[in-house]
Amino acid sequence: MTVDNPSIRQITDADPDTVDRLAAVMAEAFNTRDDPMYDALYGGDTVPDVDDFNLVRCKGRVYDAIVNKLVFAIEEGDKIAAFATVFPPGVHSTKPTQNPYSAELEARTPSAILPTQNHFHDTIDSFERNAFGTDHYYVCFLATARWARRRGLAARLLDHVLEMARKEGKITTLTTATESNVSTVRRKVTDWQVPYYEKQGFKLVAKSNVELRGIDVPLWAFIKQ
Repeated sequence: MTVDNPSIRQITDADPDTVDRLAAVMAEAFNTRDDPMYDALYGGDTVPDVDDFNLVRCKGRVYDAIVNKLVFAIEEGDKIAAFATVFPPGVHSTKPTQNPYSAELEARTPSAILPTQNHFHDTIDSFERNAFGTDHYYVCFLATARWARRRGLAARLLDHVLEMARKEGKITTLTTATESNVSTVRRKVTDWQVPYYEKQGFKLVAKSNVELRGIDVPLWAFIKQ
């Protein structure tokens, strides 16, 4: 592997060490400080020890993705530099599945937020089915370790998924709740400021929103042929 042409490996073993390494990168990328959707779900005083809660949540997500979906990673030595979790074509749901981390996560989850969680998953699942249908590859999570950012690794992973989808005649899809990823809500867009997914050739096809704890969270759906 070289920096210019990093190799990509499908992760198929959900052993605790692999799950821990992937989950640490996911928790670093998707948390209440950096992601508006997770802040709306779990921010403030909603969840005690929210960083520990989030790490356990990410472990469950990673385990489920390895066992039931697809996980592609770029590694450097024993470190995960970047990875993507991908839903293959077919009916899918963002709702968590039972896994070895479920009991700890349930113990850490305040009962008061369960209705909000269920509402979130029901809303986003319906939004994505209406926007995408079911015959597509869906990029659920795309995460890069902080030390490996701005090296094009996420783009390399997207290209890998896109090529896989093209070979099967499928589209590739994703959803974002981050305004900076969408040109229509940016005040100024120049060539170098084109939002990330649009720069990779994804097209905006649908917009909606979900209200979480009184916070209106926008949702944007993108596809690429």
